[in-house]
Amino acid sequence: LAARCACLRGHRGRPGPSAGPGSGLGGNVAEGMKAPGAPAAAAEAHAAVGGEAAEVEVGGRVLRSAVMATARFAGTLWDSTRALLASEATRGVLRPDALEGTRVLELGSGHALLALHLASLASGVAVDATDLPAALPLMDANVRLNPLPTASRVRCLALDWRLPLPAPPLAPPYDLAVACDCLYDPALHGALLATLRAAGAPLAVVAYEAYVEEPEGFLRAAEGSYHVTPLPVDEAAPAEVRRCVVLLLRRREAGGAAAGEAP
Repeated sequence: LAARCACLRGHRGRPGPSAGPGSGLGGNVAEGMKAPGAPAAAAEAHAAVGGEAAEVEVGGRVLRSAVMATARFAGTLWDSTRALLASEATRGVLRPDALEGTRVLELGSGHALLALHLASLASGVAVDATDLPAALPLMDANVRLNPLPTASRVRCLALDWRLPLPAPPLAPPYDLAVACDCLYDPALHGALLATLRAAGAPLAVVAYEAYVEEPEGFLRAAEGSYHVTPLPVDEAAPAEVRRCVVLLLRRREAGGAAAGEAP
């Protein structure tokens, strides 16, 4: 696993996304506008709901994403998100009967599109989409732009991995945690892993792109708490998506057994 990560390393710095599709469907309860700071971004988010929006394909569904100058990286659908959705094994974990009635935590949500997609897959799915406060206006706008077709809900909440998990409003343990393109800074790998542990989910799916530096440190640390399994990305996916790494983390139970069943 570490050798595979080493050969996938790319250039330094977080790159822009490749051209191509990616997105989902959903929305309703949102708390992004309660986040401190960025009043201009909040006002822009309110305006964006009735203004310009881009159509983004996620997991075979088309979602609308607000066009906001303040969004920056938060408005980007990363190849790692597309890779997560292009893995047959991941789709097994995310199948509707497995998700129905579950509680899901997304880390580094950015635009809440993946959270909206997950919430739309089954009834009664409760997704907490989290990111730093600066991302919440866009997340809130996108939840408003994409009403959920099911009895599920998405909440948009501020979360800094360097701080203790705020409970409330977050309420561990979750059933599943998801994190795409969250390994961009090696200095934050320990904080990310601590947040995953605090979430208490028996399963987590982590996807990252080829540019990530030093993923081996995260993987070695994760293996102390989880059984880590790389998941293959569909061969039909674009090359930039196949270069991403998708990992299934199963929490180690007493005696070292893995939680749950194999996908």
